[in-house]
Amino acid sequence: MQRISVDHEHYQSLRVETGRQRAYPSLQPTLILNLGAPLTVFDVHGQSISVTAGQVFYAGLHDKVCFTESSGLQRGIHLRMSALDAFRWFGPMAAECNNRAVLLEDFAGADRIRSIVDTELGMLVPLSKIHAVPREIEWVWGQLTTGYTTRIADLTAELGWSRKRLVQRFRAVFGIGPKTVARLTRFDALRSRLKTGNRTKWVDHALDVGYFDQPHMIRDVNLFAGLSPTALIAEMRRNNFPIQDAEVMPPEPFSGE
Repeated sequence: MQRISVDHEHYQSLRVETGRQRAYPSLQPTLILNLGAPLTVFDVHGQSISVTAGQVFYAGLHDKVCFTESSGLQRGIHLRMSALDAFRWFGPMAAECNNRAVLLEDFAGADRIRSIVDTELGMLVPLSKIHAVPREIEWVWGQLTTGYTTRIADLTAELGWSRKRLVQRFRAVFGIGPKTVARLTRFDALRSRLKTGNRTKWVDHALDVGYFDQPHMIRDVNLFAGLSPTALIAEMRRNNFPIQDAEVMPPEPFSGE
C-alpha cells in the first residue's frame, strides 16, 4: 500500500502583527489549523476567506504573493506535505486550488485531513485509494526542484514529448507550469541565501542560484514578491532574519512579462 508523508509543527506568534502580512509564493501547499485569533486569508486574486479558531484552510501552490490579516495573536498547527503528496491525497482538486485558499469543509477529502488534525501527530498516512502521480511528471518535478538551470527543452527531449504535452500533463497535477516551477525554485534558493546573513554582491546571489544576470533576478523578485530586492531584504529583516546588507543597487522599474 502506498503512503503519503505528512509532518506538522506548532507555531505561535510572540506579538500581534497588525495589517496585512505577505506570504511569498512557495513550492509547498499550505494546510493550517487555526488555534488563535480569527485570520483572513487573501489569495492572489484578492478574494478572501475568514478562518476562525478550530477551522482548517488549505492553500494550493501559488505563483504570486498572497496576504493574511489578523488583529490578534496567531497560533496553530501547520501540516506539511509536498506538492506531489497533495496530488496523491486530493487528486485533481489539489491542482484546482492553485492560487486559491479554501476552508476544510469546502474541500474534498476533508475527513482525511481532520483525522490528522485531531491526532496532532506527524505520520505516514495509509490510503486505501491514492491518486497516482505519473512517473514522468514526478521525474520532471524532481529535475526542476533540485537544479537551478534545468531547461524545459532538455526534459522534453529526454521524455520524447512535445512541450505542449509536458505542460498540459504537468499542470493537471500541480496547477502551474514547469517553467513557473523552475523560476520559483530559483526564487526560493535566493531567499534561502539571503536568510544566511552572508554579505554578498547581488550579482553573485543571482548567478549562484541560476539567474542569467542581475536584471533577470530583479524581474523575478518583483514578480514573485511584489517588491524590489532591496525591499525584500528590508521585509525579511523585519521578520527577524539575520540579514546583512547586500551590495546596494539602484532601483529599477518593473515592466512585467
